[in-house]
Amino acid sequence: MDVIGIRVNAVDIKVDPSVFAMSRDGRAGFVIDSGYEFTSLSNVAFDVLKNTLYEILGTPITYAGFEICYQFGTVWRSKPKPVIGIMFRGWLFELDERNVWGKMDNKNMRLECLLVHRSPGIKLSVLGAAQLFNVNVGHDLNNNLLYLQPMKCPTSVDP
Repeated sequence: MDVIGIRVNAVDIKVDPSVFAMSRDGRAGFVIDSGYEFTSLSNVAFDVLKNTLYEILGTPITYAGFEICYQFGTVWRSKPKPVIGIMFRGWLFELDERNVWGKMDNKNMRLECLLVHRSPGIKLSVLGAAQLFNVNVGHDLNNNLLYLQPMKCPTSVDP
């Protein structure tokens, strides 16, 4: 599973693919872990994503550990939510916007925050459970293939 980049609104953002390359000790690279609540990106990848969203949406608000939040309803009136995708070698996995932006209640205002965090002091990026909601994850051991297929689970509740 080779992750080679991140795409926002059909444009590859400038993250060197080596940022996602697995290290021998497993402390750097990209993994899928449903035990992580939210996706986390290494500092390098997160900063590029944050700057890209800043250019598209304007200055974000930080709230409760989320670095990229916007006042609910204000930004989205004039601009659509950016489509974020993870680029694997040979295919693109676009994240469902319902799995990427979450509503937060602050005392003074309602916010919508990017459900992606900065990896805390490590170079490992993790695709977490919130972004895999309504996604069928499969691994073909015989052919060493990974499948991420968006689907609507009949008994699911939107996040």
